[in-house]
Amino acid sequence: MRCTQCGYMLEDGESTCPRCRADLSPAACKRRVLITLALVIIAITVAALCTYYVLSWHELQHPMGA
Repeated sequence: MRCTQCGYMLEDGESTCPRCRADLSPAACKRRVLITLALVIIAITVAALCTYYVLSWHELQHPMGA
């Protein structure tokens, strides 16, 4: 098994990396996945809002049919 943080080769069943001290327990892995998922959702939301505001601004500057 390899450490997910530094890539160090670990013995099977170790829950802490001896090289970087990363917590490799299932609870810590689940927490990292949830944090990553939350950050992805936030990034997509911010990108969508920016796109919406830019398109709205562009529409105000150049109305269709005018």
